[in-house]
Amino acid sequence: MFEFPLIRFDNRKWLEKLQEGDFYMRNCLYYQSLENDDEARNDPYDGSLPFADINGVMKQLSGKETKNQRLMLLDLFVKCFYCCDEADFVRISESMRKLMFSEKTKRAIREFNVDSAMLIFSPTQFIKQVESVCVSRKEPIAYDKVEYLDEKGYQCKRERLVDHPGECVRFPFYKDSRFSDQKEFRICVKHPLIQAEEQKSYLMLPKTIGNTPYSFDIGHIDDTCIVSIENLLRNGIILDYNSQHYYVCEE
Repeated sequence: MFEFPLIRFDNRKWLEKLQEGDFYMRNCLYYQSLENDDEARNDPYDGSLPFADINGVMKQLSGKETKNQRLMLLDLFVKCFYCCDEADFVRISESMRKLMFSEKTKRAIREFNVDSAMLIFSPTQFIKQVESVCVSRKEPIAYDKVEYLDEKGYQCKRERLVDHPGECVRFPFYKDSRFSDQKEFRICVKHPLIQAEEQKSYLMLPKTIGNTPYSFDIGHIDDTCIVSIENLLRNGIILDYNSQHYYVCEE
C-alpha cells in the first residue's frame, strides 16, 4: 500500500542510532521547558491544555504559582516526526512528483538546527514495529497527528473536558497553531516518571524530571534513508506514482 513518508529531523549520529532501533524519547515536560531556548520547540503548553483557572488550586496545594498554567499528563514520553502529505509534492510530469516544501516550512525545518533527516517510507510498518515492542513491555502507546489549536480551539477543548474528562488522553496531541507548519505526527508511550530524591510531590517537579529521557530497542527500521537537511530542502525526493517508488536525489 502506498504511503507518504514520515520524516525525523535530527543530527545524523542520532538518526543512525534510531535507524538501528534505539527508540529514544523525551517527556512532554522537556518540550514545555524549552521556552525562550528553542525557537522551533518553545511551546510552553506543548502536549497540555492551557487552563488559567488551575492556578489557585496549584498554589493552594504546592505553595507557589505556576508560570504557565495548564493541565497535563506527567508520565508520557514522546517521539515526533514530520508527516508528509500530498500538499508537500509538486507535479513534474504525468506520473512523477517531487517533494518540495514551502518556504515557510523550510524555515520551520531549519529552525530545528540539526543537520540531517531520516525518511521513513513505510510508516505503518514502522509504527507496528514500535507498538509490538510496547505491547510486549506492557506499556500503553498512542499515536496520531498533532491537532493545532488557536485560542478558540483551546476553549472548545476546555469546555468539552467538563463533560468528557476522558478527553485528557488527547493532551499529548495538542499544540499551538503557530507551529502548524511542522505537521507533526507524534508517538506517545506511557512510562513511569523516575522520581528525584528532592521531589516531594508531582506538583513540584525538579528540572531533572523533565530532562530524564526514556529509550528502548525496537530493532532495525527497514525502508529508510538518511540525508542531509540541505540536500532534502534543495533537491527533495522524487515519487513515481506509477511504480509507487521513491527516489532520493544524490548529494
